[in-house]
Amino acid sequence: MPQQLSLLRLVLGVLFWIPAWPESKVASATLVVGSETEEVVRWYRCTLGGTPCGRVRETTKIDAEGGTRWTTDLELRFLRENTVARTRIVTRIDVGPEGGLREMMLSQELGGPSVVTLWTFLEDSVIERRSQGDRVVRTTLPRPTGEWHHPAAALEIARRAVALGESLAVAGHEDAALRPGALLTFVG
Repeated sequence: MPQQLSLLRLVLGVLFWIPAWPESKVASATLVVGSETEEVVRWYRCTLGGTPCGRVRETTKIDAEGGTRWTTDLELRFLRENTVARTRIVTRIDVGPEGGLREMMLSQELGGPSVVTLWTFLEDSVIERRSQGDRVVRTTLPRPTGEWHHPAAALEIARRAVALGESLAVAGHEDAALRPGALLTFVG
């Protein structure tokens, strides 16, 4: 179990940093513009030791009201003892036109039944809905205090600080209970 949690944290960390990959890593990109939404889709090829092992589909969608939805869909396939093991992790972040978090979703298929966690952000609390099969658990958590941002906003703040030659420390959350976790430091 601890190895699965470490692997999950590593994969999630990579997922949130994929937009920072150089454009040369993009297998293809598509822009779809309609009357209601604008959508950019990017595909990435994943390799392990030079051998293809999966793909990432990253979608950024802007709705008619100006809100943004970022979705990252990672699928990996590994050969273990002559058996192909497949994992899939999908993350989604919905931000309102003013930049505030509306919802975040994490779907994990790690070999067993799929686990889906949805966080809905309210003014003073966060509603967590975790489901696996027919089992659903709902929890109300206090909204974290202090200044905090969704991953894309935090990355943009860090990029600006580094461009100005400043250093910046960004605190993350350890788990779904929104307890303080990892501290990332960006040095300018």
